[in-house]
Amino acid sequence: MDLCEKTENAHRHPWELSRSDCLIGIMRTLPAGGDMADVGAGDRFFTQQLRQLTQGKITAIDSGYCEGFQVIKGLECLQDLDHLPNESVDKLVMMDVLEHVPDEDAFLTLTMGKLRPGGYLVLTVPALQSLYSNHDTFLKHYRRYGRCQLDKVLNRNGVSLHKNHYFYSSLVPPRLLMCIKECLAKDGDQKNEGIGGWSYGESHIFTRILRWMLNFDFQICAALDKVGVHLPGLSLLVVGQKKP
Repeated sequence: MDLCEKTENAHRHPWELSRSDCLIGIMRTLPAGGDMADVGAGDRFFTQQLRQLTQGKITAIDSGYCEGFQVIKGLECLQDLDHLPNESVDKLVMMDVLEHVPDEDAFLTLTMGKLRPGGYLVLTVPALQSLYSNHDTFLKHYRRYGRCQLDKVLNRNGVSLHKNHYFYSSLVPPRLLMCIKECLAKDGDQKNEGIGGWSYGESHIFTRILRWMLNFDFQICAALDKVGVHLPGLSLLVVGQKKP
């Protein structure tokens, strides 16, 4: 969860739970073990899930952390990516981070330098600039990405792509309706709370149903991508490898 969405509410949104499920599943298909880093780790919910994949070092990095270096629940936590040694990790995760930086090329040069040769990048970004809304403004996004656009950005920054597909297609229509509503509204200053305001626990039937539906959505998008069908989705996933 982005730190700006963090509240006293301990409940996790189905979207966050599903995204964690799906990315852990994707990472299980990669070579096992190794040292990992989660860039833009926020409240470290996903970072802690990485422990089931490796006994190596796991580093959480976020500019919102108060201390330059901490160890929390067995995770090394850094405030600044510069403090992570170059070529020190085998897998690097960036979940909805790239859209926050003004200079994507400079940032990718820095982050890819942290991967060992042949290391893997697992990255998600918000998809489709046409779906840019007040919520993106609230989260301080500079942009949303199209599939071909992200392909070009990563290729020119030393990433060889293995997967590049949209997911959560079922969320596109409601987001599109929200964007239309915002365009028609006279007052653009609408309240945004993010995913931190979800009212139901992980075991609640509403959470379980929505989590299952989003997981199913992800699997459908991934399966169609294998046969060349790229359904538009609310988010975009890339799995890539550092070029020699």
